Formats: sequence, structure tokens, C-alpha cells
Amino acid sequence: MHGSHCLRSEFTHQLFDVLLQGESINLISPHGQGRRRTLHDLRGIFPKSWKTFQVDMRVVEKGEASLLDALLKQTKVEDISNIHSFML
Repeated sequence: MHGSHCLRSEFTHQLFDVLLQGESINLISPHGQGRRRTLHDLRGIFPKSWKTFQVDMRVVEKGEASLLDALLKQTKVEDISNIHSFML
């Protein structure tokens, strides 16, 4: 795993370690403070086998979409009666 491309390498690797422990992270900051760059950097150090999803929780909170709908929108899976099909 490398991180030479990361803007804030130490911070990015700390977030990665949190994710490795099975925790979720919420990136919250004012506009222009680097949320998108942080996500980009994180994805750059993820193992290639990891499937990543990004959900704007404000949309879920407002009821504009459920968390599941927001995740499904990023996949080609229409029927998740078998959760394994969702993760492929």
C-alpha cells in the first residue's frame, strides 16, 4: 500500500485504519475543505479487490432516498434477495 499521491498522507492512512477495523467514517467539513480529495486519496490506497460506495447521507436524512436505494443506484443489481449478488 502506498500513499505518495495523498495530499494528507498520515490523515488518509488513519482513516484507512479505521475502515480496516470495520468502522464507517463520515467526512464533514465546509465546502472546499477537501472531502472529495480525501475520498479520492482513500480510494487510491484501497486494495483493488475492495468495492467502494459513496452516499450523501443528507439525501438519506431528508428522505429523498433510502440508504439501500442510494447504494443500489451505484450498482447494476436490481434484486438483492441474495446479499451476495449485491457484493459481486
